Amino acid sequence: MNLLLFFFVLTLCGVVFAKVEPLLVMPVIAPLALFKNAKNPLVYLFGAVGWLWQIYLVLAWCVVAVLFTQMFMSRPSVEHRWIYYVIGFFGCLAPIQFMLSFDREPDATRAIMQFATVFLTALGFIAFVFFPGLAYPWVWLVRLCGLGSGFSHSLLLNISLRGIAVDFNHMAILGREGHGDIKLTLQASITF
Repeated sequence: MNLLLFFFVLTLCGVVFAKVEPLLVMPVIAPLALFKNAKNPLVYLFGAVGWLWQIYLVLAWCVVAVLFTQMFMSRPSVEHRWIYYVIGFFGCLAPIQFMLSFDREPDATRAIMQFATVFLTALGFIAFVFFPGLAYPWVWLVRLCGLGSGFSHSLLLNISLRGIAVDFNHMAILGREGHGDIKLTLQASITF
């Protein structure tokens, strides 16, 4: 039941992201319509700012997908955690693929841009799973959504206002014995 709920929550959030992301990107790239030719240097400035803003939003979606994956995976009834990562990974890619499906007939340049977007999304999800400290630029989103506890069981991310403090608590089950589990606990603390 937990897995099904995770699937539906991630799907619902993906649909919301697919509808809201264009509304957030449009005001940033709208000034490009003011220029009639591409020879004006401001075209490149507005294009670069719009491109960086869109990358920021896509990676914010990756952070949200990782947080939901961690939140649902950390429940005590979960035995197979890998399936949550698989569903989270493809759930993270789904809204991006959905939005890219509405692009006009792709030429070679457009196909490269679409591949780069999907690759960046996949790389972002994987990077935020293994290196949660990379999510520092999206701390405001984690706090806004109240999803910070999603990192608590397998990877705990704690960022203070004075600097960065990252605590990694990773628990791995090494084997099953008749009387219980053999567990290895790794702990590290990095403070800047």
